[in-house]
Amino acid sequence: MSAAAPQPMQAGESQWAIAARQFSKRATAVWGLWGVRVLFYLAVFAPVICSGLPFLWREPGGALEMPWFSKIFDRLYWQNGVDRFFNLLMFTTVAWWIARLLIRLIVTEAKPRARMRTRALGIYGAVVAVLAILQGFGTAGLVTSQPYIDYHEQSARMEKEVEALRAQLAATPSPELEARLRTYDDRVAVFAIVPFGHREQSPRGTVDRFRGPLERSSRGFHVLGTSLTGNDVLAQLLYGTRISLTVGILAVAIYVTIGLIVGGIAGFFGGMADMLIMRVIEIVLAVPGLFLILTIIALFDNRSIFMIMIAIGIVGWTGIARLVRGEFIRERSKDYVGAARSLGLSSGRILFRHVMPNAIAPVIVSATFGVASAIITESTLSFLGLGDTSVPSWGQMLDMGRQNSEWHMIAVPGVAIFITVTLLNLVGDGLRDAMDPKLRR
Repeated sequence: MSAAAPQPMQAGESQWAIAARQFSKRATAVWGLWGVRVLFYLAVFAPVICSGLPFLWREPGGALEMPWFSKIFDRLYWQNGVDRFFNLLMFTTVAWWIARLLIRLIVTEAKPRARMRTRALGIYGAVVAVLAILQGFGTAGLVTSQPYIDYHEQSARMEKEVEALRAQLAATPSPELEARLRTYDDRVAVFAIVPFGHREQSPRGTVDRFRGPLERSSRGFHVLGTSLTGNDVLAQLLYGTRISLTVGILAVAIYVTIGLIVGGIAGFFGGMADMLIMRVIEIVLAVPGLFLILTIIALFDNRSIFMIMIAIGIVGWTGIARLVRGEFIRERSKDYVGAARSLGLSSGRILFRHVMPNAIAPVIVSATFGVASAIITESTLSFLGLGDTSVPSWGQMLDMGRQNSEWHMIAVPGVAIFITVTLLNLVGDGLRDAMDPKLRR
């Protein structure tokens, strides 16, 4: 059977449009991309899926309250910066969906819709940035100081009171007991699908520790069981997705930025700069990456998740730098670079405005695989006890399961890491094939 002839490039189609069209023809890559999107939305909307705070709450004779909304911007409740940013992203994502829907309903022509979509995306990004800055500084009323209330205990107490009143009413009927029982009819308790937060420990201690999947504790039903301190495993898993994706994306963004700059300078200018940069790269590569990360982390007493991202970024730039150097060496000898120099353009403008866009395609492919590698590295550090203990991490869950020989604490985060890394690798394979002209079909 003869191979299918490659499809001709459509008129006016850019390199990225061609790559997107080729990517869409690879089913495994498309499914991997959809899987990554699902993981992203699970991370963004984790507080809606699992929360110990009810959306609506009213005690007998009291006013209707919304505890979930009162805590969502509370810095005392959300002690982690990653969670605070994702909470802001949750609201702005909903706003973006509404804006997209309005654009589709109001604007019908293709070109105006594209322009309005671009403007809406710019406004969305600006809103995210402003809210992130406000949340970081704790201004504009984003910080509240609400006292902690165990709503599960309160709900259980009201149920016991109702049962006691019904028993008394059955034994000795009276109008007073009936009137008192009717006051409980207006009680409201609307919880999330998983009515547990990732940091909410069981008040009964060892009684609720290490409940298996589909078992019930004193607080309620747990789909994936509980941990050593009675935390819901599913809630920790979803919030761990936030940490893993953040570490993967930001760490890769750090070392891709370093690699682009360093590799671009080495490949474009050559000479002494190229020789010095290559010797530095060889020195860094001589030390195993994990050992170098462990050395950097050991220098600090208080390990934060952002310090781990920076450590991974500092160590991982060498591969990107070598890749970019090779691409720049290939691109600098082409005619468009000579034409730009003859026009009197500066070296910086030629480097970043002309050569960089043509050399960045393989970097994007490498960065996709790098996100998966960074997630595994962070999980390894947490498994070894060198991660940030203040955040829910898949590696910490693995370590807890190993130390206590609890199979569900090993299997659940292990499967999550496997699925995430597999999806990212599928996307990386699809991007690599889509950007290779020899594999186009």
